[in-house]
Amino acid sequence: MAGEVLLETGPVRLRRCRHGPMMYFSTDRIVGRSLDVYGE
Repeated sequence: MAGEVLLETGPVRLRRCRHGPMMYFSTDRIVGRSLDVYGE
């Protein structure tokens, strides 16, 4: 994992990423997956 999960509420996840905190749907298979794996 790239960065720590700051908040997870239902399908929404807030993660510390390369360019600052990013909020996204954890079920998103493209953007969400990229933020989970690479942090960007």
